[in-house]
Amino acid sequence: MPWDRGKSRWRSRSRSRNRRNVSTADFIRINKHICESAKRGRRNLEEALYAIMRRKETLNLINVSTILLSSAKVRAQIKLVVLNHLTLQVSLAPEVMGAQGLRTALYGLRGLSDSAEVRALLAALTPKVQQCKERLDDQQLRFAKLGLRSLQDHSLAGQLQAALAQITNHDLPVPLPTSMGPQTDNCPFRLGSHVFDVHHIWFSQETCSHHFRHGTIVLETAAAIIKDPPLRDKIPQIQVVWHKGKLFSLDNRRLAAFRIADLAVKHRQLLPLRITVRLVSGDGAMERRWSQKFMTGLWAGKIIRITGRCGGTAGTTLASTTYGRELVESAR
Repeated sequence: MPWDRGKSRWRSRSRSRNRRNVSTADFIRINKHICESAKRGRRNLEEALYAIMRRKETLNLINVSTILLSSAKVRAQIKLVVLNHLTLQVSLAPEVMGAQGLRTALYGLRGLSDSAEVRALLAALTPKVQQCKERLDDQQLRFAKLGLRSLQDHSLAGQLQAALAQITNHDLPVPLPTSMGPQTDNCPFRLGSHVFDVHHIWFSQETCSHHFRHGTIVLETAAAIIKDPPLRDKIPQIQVVWHKGKLFSLDNRRLAAFRIADLAVKHRQLLPLRITVRLVSGDGAMERRWSQKFMTGLWAGKIIRITGRCGGTAGTTLASTTYGRELVESAR
């Protein structure tokens, strides 16, 4: 009916005016709120996303990418009405998606399951992928592939893969390559044992468990090192590998324990905690399943998220560390 078409055009113009009235500060505020809600857990994030939908908040592509990634990381269930709101915001967003935003959005798709709402979101994302002007680097492409692999049963996933291949000049078969090893060129250190400051070693994974295979809790190990720093020499050496100009740990739980202890010991002694590590070759890292495990996430190896009921993050500063913060503060 003409009246219905006129009403639809009026709604479209109204939405465009609403987007023009939103400032960059509003988008930043929303993004911060999403991240903080995700840190408080799955239920908090689900409630925050539902509230955003109820208020019909205007989102940019970075907001949508953050929502998808945060939901996948904490395994939050995105309600169908929220997915509809995200699809609308993606369709209305005038900006072009950058390589980092594209990587974040596609990686976040791994938390979604098949539905009409998900298919609509994929259809809205496809032209945004095609419009991307930036070339994805190897790690960004790797994360994008992970998200697409989880959607290999979706009818629209092939269109996304083709769009991504178009801007990267890569064929994108769904399986991940298994031969991607560390880039050890120009390593200034010989293989073998070395002593380094803890904060000079990076995490090679985005998450790790809160306990070791033999059952010891990571936080208990950190507490023992804080109480008796020389104990660090009795702990099996961390294996590290040189990759793109940095040292990455192959033993992330031990490094997390050392990072937490470092925050307390460094304050007391005014010196960083130094540990003995063993530098291994690229082949040695591949034997430790580097190609399957290397995935540093948005933190790029500076911070790791420790899973479990009392989990949190371990970083290089107290501000970036939530796991074991009470222990660190009491020791300081």
